Amino acid sequence: MPDAASRRREAEIAEVAGTLAAARCAARLAGLGTGEFAVRELLLGVIEQINRAERAVSRLSRLLPSQGREVGLGLVGLVERDAGAADRQ
Repeated sequence: MPDAASRRREAEIAEVAGTLAAARCAARLAGLGTGEFAVRELLLGVIEQINRAERAVSRLSRLLPSQGREVGLGLVGLVERDAGAADRQ
């Protein structure tokens, strides 16, 4: 069973992952709501940076004890699933 500090780190990583996912969704919705090329390109840049931050969080989560790896695997799944999303837009 992980100690309190490990559980706190896991919770913080999960919160960051959730926040990044919400930010990505907001950027995508904003991009769908505009036809302006410059705005869409800026939003794609935002999405790319969110994906980059999420990969960094995933790498950090791997440093946790084995109990915390469940969070890391979930993040990797999110990153892998959405990695081509920015390319498709």
